[in-house]
Amino acid sequence: MGMARTAGAGVLIVGAGPAGLSAAAGLARYGVACEVVDARLEPVPGTRCCTVWQRTLEIFDVLGIPVGPYAARAIPLRRKVFHHRALDEVLVADVTDPALPWPEPLLIPQEQTEAMMTDHLARLGVTVRRGVTATLRDQDAGGVTVELSDTGGTRTARYDWLVAADGADSRLRERLGVAWPVEPVEGITWVQTDARVGAPLELGRDEEHLFNTTGGHAGFVPLPDGRHRLFLALSGAGPHDERDLSADEFAAAAGRAAGVAMTLGETGGAWRTRPYGALAGTFRVGRCLLAGESARVYPLPVHGFNTGVQDGFDLAWKLAAVYTGAGPQWLLDTYEQERRPAARTVIDRTRRVLGFGTFGSSGEAERTLRGRIREKKLEIRTEPAASYRHSRLTADHGGAAGPPAGEPAPAARFAAAEGDVRLLDLLRDGRWLLLGFAGDDPAAEPVTALRRWAGKHEELIRTAVVASAGAVPPGDLRDISGEAHRRFGVTEPCAYLIRPDGYTGLRAPLHDLEPLDRYVTALRG
Repeated sequence: MGMARTAGAGVLIVGAGPAGLSAAAGLARYGVACEVVDARLEPVPGTRCCTVWQRTLEIFDVLGIPVGPYAARAIPLRRKVFHHRALDEVLVADVTDPALPWPEPLLIPQEQTEAMMTDHLARLGVTVRRGVTATLRDQDAGGVTVELSDTGGTRTARYDWLVAADGADSRLRERLGVAWPVEPVEGITWVQTDARVGAPLELGRDEEHLFNTTGGHAGFVPLPDGRHRLFLALSGAGPHDERDLSADEFAAAAGRAAGVAMTLGETGGAWRTRPYGALAGTFRVGRCLLAGESARVYPLPVHGFNTGVQDGFDLAWKLAAVYTGAGPQWLLDTYEQERRPAARTVIDRTRRVLGFGTFGSSGEAERTLRGRIREKKLEIRTEPAASYRHSRLTADHGGAAGPPAGEPAPAARFAAAEGDVRLLDLLRDGRWLLLGFAGDDPAAEPVTALRRWAGKHEELIRTAVVASAGAVPPGDLRDISGEAHRRFGVTEPCAYLIRPDGYTGLRAPLHDLEPLDRYVTALRG
């Protein structure tokens, strides 16, 4: 067939993985027209990344994805259990956080999570078109020109923006000429399988067990169907050793690490990867933006899914603001300014975790591990929360002793006229959220001045005065127990301006609105 020219939607998203699906959901939430295409004819099957961290669940919640039914199909992860040769005893670490809206990470196959996200997009009117290859032909100040090919032929289309979420081997990134330095982790090959474990081990259904012994390195992660994800770290495996392990060989290697005889049943086949990190030289070239594994790859695959959702979510609210004229062009620059350093942090920390957690760790690493455990400084989560303190979107003027601007706003509950609400509920409409903590005097002059100021910015900012006493008028919040004041570190009237992604953009005393006014003026461009 010949080449047809057609008009495209506002934003083309290439890749229906976690980053692409999250970006599409975020854009659709703001009414931005978008198309999602993927070269694969079918979604990638299998469990793949089966750990969904709390921050990812919060994003699903804010996007309006029904997390409750999804969580009912998963199992919670409550503890990580470390059996390490550097330890004199087994270390049991609690990975839950009762203060969070979703206190526990969930364990569920990635194929189910992506299916849930795809179904949510369909409800928003966005269909994932599969078997479509996208080739960037040109871009200019007004948009991008793309060729879209499928079994029916090839057409060209024009889009305002392009989001490249087409994976670690991204053709779009290569076409854009973005540098892609790869950082291999030498001497380790990961081999994984899903299987039913038969062994005299107490593997709790809500526990991940990690063995690093003189017999080897192995991990066991429970799955909802009663099986476990097993992974082995093989030492010194080179290009000459690419064969798959049989179930018996896998069981023998895992058994040596755990110190018990083991059998494996209902195996799903083994697959191997060599861990490496990679970070794109830039996340943006003109009107083309990189997201997910097109922008970075982590040595531990578990991070790819969770941070992919976070990448797409961060990009979406900023791109939507620029696209609709609700935000300045520089707002989109903060996507790379925030997410690229966050990716660098995860890559570096993962390499350290691999140093502590595998047979190749040095004596110095083991001594460090012992010390951190004794001092209770071991970071159990291998995915640290991103910090945006150095972002252009961050302005901290004090006024409270709680988490500073640039950090996630504390999880909190409030009493509202319609009943109890969570902080996440207040972010669902996509606006910024301004909390004016008034203590026990919601009628004080600084609060009155804040109300007058807020009336001029209602389309951009949802404002709520938080008081610790009195009735709750419509739009305001009450913190009768004082728990929210404590979590935010409030000891005097102050303002927290919270971004649509739940991070604090500005913190300032309530008696001086000039920093707030200056911040919002810049935000409006």
